[in-house]
Amino acid sequence: MSEKTETTTFGEAVEWLMRRMREGRGVARGVAAAGAITLASGQLLTGCATETVSSVEEALINSNVRSWAQDRGTRTTHMVRYDGHYWTQVRGCGFRGGCSELEYFIQLFVEPVQGANLEDKQVGVVYRVPGWQGPRTATGHYVRTFEDGREEWHVPVRVATWEGSIITFDAWYEDGTWYWDEGAYQWRKRTWVDDNGGDLYPASQGAYSVISRWWTPDGQPELDAQGVHGLLDLRVANLDWDKEIEMVWTTDGWATVNTFGIGEGPNAFRFVNPLGPVIDGQHDFEHWRIELDIPGSFQVFEYALVYRHGFAEGATRSEVWDNNFGNNYVLVAPNQGPF
Repeated sequence: MSEKTETTTFGEAVEWLMRRMREGRGVARGVAAAGAITLASGQLLTGCATETVSSVEEALINSNVRSWAQDRGTRTTHMVRYDGHYWTQVRGCGFRGGCSELEYFIQLFVEPVQGANLEDKQVGVVYRVPGWQGPRTATGHYVRTFEDGREEWHVPVRVATWEGSIITFDAWYEDGTWYWDEGAYQWRKRTWVDDNGGDLYPASQGAYSVISRWWTPDGQPELDAQGVHGLLDLRVANLDWDKEIEMVWTTDGWATVNTFGIGEGPNAFRFVNPLGPVIDGQHDFEHWRIELDIPGSFQVFEYALVYRHGFAEGATRSEVWDNNFGNNYVLVAPNQGPF
């Protein structure tokens, strides 16, 4: 894996933002960072509490700039496309210390351009590890060409195991041609990007990286003679503002299926608070809770959890299930067996 770095001054970043606004291009959704912003180059800008922030600087902070590829590239799934396929392996494994790295291999497809300079041709991803500063850039290698001319590339991304087991990313492709950027008044490599309609793509080692039951001292769901009652807390990866969280449950062995989603009051998931630090203008993890109040007389309550992401126009929706490794979560009435 090779790393790509750039140097961007604050003035250059502001100039880019103003040019982007003049061109009528949208900015990523998000909440303003308090006192810090990560630029597209990966630079971290910090400010003192007494610093006066101009309206232009405030606009840049609120823009939630995250990826140089989203800035520079033209969004398309014809020139570069991620079809949702990746695989992982662990590296640096020792006898006592466990494994030090998790390596993702992300499969991409690109459309070659006739007459392009192959020395200027690159394919890769810009990725972030939720909970850590970023973004980072990884470049890939050519694998094969199909009969229709499409090329398959694989992009290896190495992440330290202590950083976590989930990444979000966009795919980019520099096709080996150049164009004159009137706004920047310079020649640039022609860049294409697939960022899932702006929602980015997730990759993880397992469902628990995205959604998982989270213990709190406030109590856990219980099943008794009156039904199911109690609190269920979740730790959720904040992949995007738009998300769906559901509990799929049954009391009769799945003869009938019920769902609870996001909403108000009992039997609905609600946001409680962010978890972890603010990075690039947003919290990467969130605490969600549902207060269960299901009256009735039944012996078994069985459920699974599902998280859906990717609701932007043109995005591909992803779905992650936490179903206790295929066994579902089960509550059994007292004196009817173990939990």
